[in-house]
Amino acid sequence: MALSRKVKGGRKSFYSDPELDRLLARLARLMAEHWSVKERLLTIEALLKEQGLITEEQIDAYEPDEATEASWNAQRDQLIRSVLEAGRNVES
Repeated sequence: MALSRKVKGGRKSFYSDPELDRLLARLARLMAEHWSVKERLLTIEALLKEQGLITEEQIDAYEPDEATEASWNAQRDQLIRSVLEAGRNVES
């Protein structure tokens, strides 16, 4: 029996429970987002330290102002929406 290569109306389900598919889709999206941000952060920190522009202590002691914190909160909320959206188009 051959598997269909074309998907009509959404993604194929891989598990008998579509909620498990949704959960795994969300987890995969979250892991991809996390690594992308982590790799970029590690790069920026390494460059700043190599150039003597910042220390680990300065990074740990940093406290954002209200506008920066509001911006970060909005970006966090968008990430949450993106992760939750990842499982919505898995077949029920």
